[in-house]
Amino acid sequence: MHYTTRFLILFLVAVTACTSRPVRQDSPIQQMTWLLGTWEMATRKGRYETWTKAQSDELRATGFVTRGADTIILETIRVIQQRDSLIYVANVKNQNEGKDVVFRQEALSASEFTFHNPDHDFPQTISYCQVEENLLVATISGIHNNAYTVQTTAMRRKSPEF
Repeated sequence: MHYTTRFLILFLVAVTACTSRPVRQDSPIQQMTWLLGTWEMATRKGRYETWTKAQSDELRATGFVTRGADTIILETIRVIQQRDSLIYVANVKNQNEGKDVVFRQEALSASEFTFHNPDHDFPQTISYCQVEENLLVATISGIHNNAYTVQTTAMRRKSPEF
């Protein structure tokens, strides 16, 4: 079976299988450590996110593409624990005048998390769902051009935590 067809089937299974598991008793940031490592997006060859643990209360990610031997950083992300909840801080290259955009925790379980910022242009909601150990589905959604828009991307882990 062709690689693209196999990945499309896997992607569809992942989207429909994304159900939350019960919340663990770990701290909020500990519940997200399953993200650690490098993930490749299924839809765009050479598009990655690498997640690392920066401190005991912070995870960091870099979204990038590779073009030959070059690595081009597209965005940086920080997830920071503040008391008993989390914030998701995104900085996307050439957007928002270079300023961070902050999303607040809306939902968190052992396999899924959602952050929301109703004042942001797009997206207003960001979520990640771990479908299996090395497969996740990321979704951004909200009002865009006067219509509700959802963009979903499957990612496969390319390497474990650094």
